[in-house]
Amino acid sequence: VAEVPADPETGAFTCAATTGEGHVSLWSVVPGKQSRCLAYAVEEKNELMTCAMPPGCDDTVLTGGSDGTLRLYKAAEGKLEVVQTVTQGIDRHGQPTLGPPAKTMAAQFVDRNSVLVGGWEASVLLYDLRSKTVARTFDGPRLSGDALDYRDGCVLTASHRPKEQLQVFDFASGKQMTPSTTIDTLPFACRLFGRASKLGAWVAGTSVNGVYVMNLLTGEPMASVVDIPEAVYAVDVCPTDPSKATVGCARGATYHIAVEL
Repeated sequence: VAEVPADPETGAFTCAATTGEGHVSLWSVVPGKQSRCLAYAVEEKNELMTCAMPPGCDDTVLTGGSDGTLRLYKAAEGKLEVVQTVTQGIDRHGQPTLGPPAKTMAAQFVDRNSVLVGGWEASVLLYDLRSKTVARTFDGPRLSGDALDYRDGCVLTASHRPKEQLQVFDFASGKQMTPSTTIDTLPFACRLFGRASKLGAWVAGTSVNGVYVMNLLTGEPMASVVDIPEAVYAVDVCPTDPSKATVGCARGATYHIAVEL
């Protein structure tokens, strides 16, 4: 699920959602009222794994999935129409190359024309949608979920591996800012909070079925909640209070979590 920030007066917002069966939809959500589907499309024979919406654009959604192709949609008359596709991967030397890439697992817009994309390729790519080129690479991450975030000039990735999962990159240079951090979980999702001088992250994963709140400058955990009954696959942080988050788990379970920071 991806969304455009809510209207401060009404709380209404627009969001996009994808499914493993290739369905992508755009929704209007008003608190206290029934949600309404604005537009819809199906990508045949493609397992969709992620979607993202450009900032300030409530009629546009980008999708990525098992075929490695990014598709940019615009809503029109109840349908989502493809207006652009990008297919580009990484070769065995770590260089951008045309051709089928590995499965796309995460996407995050930086601005209306630039989007970070990650998956099983051991690199996160910054695509320029205007030129259809790779503007920058962030080497090392191998993502298996929504384990990519951008904030205040920093890019965070949480790789699905047993050690050195967390990497923080400088967006402008593509270079890693701090040593990789090892945590006791196999991450599926992460979210940044704070600013570059005091940067933290919530990281959700399996193996211990929990969430960790990390100080990314020191690599030390600030808090953790483990042994959640279900595997944890998603996390979203309260925009006004980083000590609170909601996690999404297997079997459709969700939990609201608060920690002391």
